[in-house]
Amino acid sequence: MDENGSADATQQPPEQPAPADNAPRISRRSLRHAGFIALGGAALAAVLWTALKIEERNAASQRAVVDEMRTSMRQLSRDMEIARARLEEARRPAPEPDSYYTLLATGNLDLRAGRITPALTAFRAAVKADARGQLADEAHFRLGECHLKLGATDDALAEFLLVTSGYPGSPYYPKALSESSRLLMKKKEYAQARRLLYQLLGCRGRLSPEDSAALTQTYFRIGECYEAEAASIRSQSAPAGVALGLTARSNGGKP
Repeated sequence: MDENGSADATQQPPEQPAPADNAPRISRRSLRHAGFIALGGAALAAVLWTALKIEERNAASQRAVVDEMRTSMRQLSRDMEIARARLEEARRPAPEPDSYYTLLATGNLDLRAGRITPALTAFRAAVKADARGQLADEAHFRLGECHLKLGATDDALAEFLLVTSGYPGSPYYPKALSESSRLLMKKKEYAQARRLLYQLLGCRGRLSPEDSAALTQTYFRIGECYEAEAASIRSQSAPAGVALGLTARSNGGKP
């Protein structure tokens, strides 16, 4: 072969470079790093979830405490209002006796002058001015007298009985017993009238000379009560006796 031929035979074609691999290659170190990151994120999420639950429990506990405190404050407020009302009631000034005496004197003047309606107004105001005291006994007794003059016997009896039951130490107590028993006898309530008359006899040491002279009349009225009760019993049994008498006469015999 010629030189050119030998030269061509001895020359080798140049080696072609291997094609480059475009796929990314992940090392083991990178995988471990990614796993640590994932574990850390999961741990952080667990911690956050636990903290959230603890916060919710704490919030519920705080709400319960706040509600209990509000309930206690409302109860305390009510107790304070009740205590304040009682304190104001205790500090309320008592009615002045002068106002009672003024009203009572005005009522007595009207009663003596025959002005019954103004007298009633004055005596009622006097009772209101001293409703809880021992000074209202005369006002109640005078109210009974006013009702008597107006013909309201039931109202008068109520006032007199109030004096007998509520003011046993009053100087008007014997008079109230006498008037009450008289009105009860008119209502034919003899047993209660007799009881009040016996109470009146027990007041002989407290009576004025004028009232002491009326004790004889008290005994007489007690006797009237017994007689009236006996007559009432006889009247209730009279129909049987009358029927018996008519039957006896119809038979020609004696009852």
